[in-house]
Amino acid sequence: MKKFLLFASVAAFAVSCNDSLKENEFLVSGTIDTIYNGKQVFLKEAPKERMAQPISLDTAVVENGKFTFRGMAETPQERFLFIEGEEKNAPIRFFAEEGNITINVNKDTIYNSTVTGTFNNEVLAKYNKLNNEVSKKGQELSQEYTKASQSQDAEAVKKIEEQFEAFSNEMYTKFKAFIEENPTAEISIQAFPSLLRSQYATYEELQSVFDKLSQ
Repeated sequence: MKKFLLFASVAAFAVSCNDSLKENEFLVSGTIDTIYNGKQVFLKEAPKERMAQPISLDTAVVENGKFTFRGMAETPQERFLFIEGEEKNAPIRFFAEEGNITINVNKDTIYNSTVTGTFNNEVLAKYNKLNNEVSKKGQELSQEYTKASQSQDAEAVKKIEEQFEAFSNEMYTKFKAFIEENPTAEISIQAFPSLLRSQYATYEELQSVFDKLSQ
């Protein structure tokens, strides 16, 4: 009996070792509602040319509400997951990089699925949360502005315009702070150009933020 238990432990250890990731290897473990069982999940990268279709890299099939992808990435690579039957919805964005990546698919809002497990994906999750909060507030102000304009309420329109001004400054400050707090993250490099469009940005501030980014 003791020999059997010892053998079982050794076997389990061997399996775990064989399942470990190699250098630069990533493993995507996804969970999704079982209504998608049998559906395909497509791993794609952004096209090299504008207006071109995303480039397919790999395909997985959902089984028992799960799917996986394995691959190699010497450096973090932006990737997208498309779900069969959900082509009209925005895809799941993540970074393929060394390590275990977990994706919990939100069937109601595919693009808002949760991605965790590696540095760049953890930071991307924080960025998405910030971006969603900012977008929601911007939409609310836009709706209020439209309503005030249609009712020809000049006082309300002026007030909302002032709120828009303050909101624009707040948005610049938050995204600038985010980039400064995460200078080595891939998403920070991608987000930096948005600061250039702000009327509140100064050359000195932008140069300071740029110098902190991972080159």
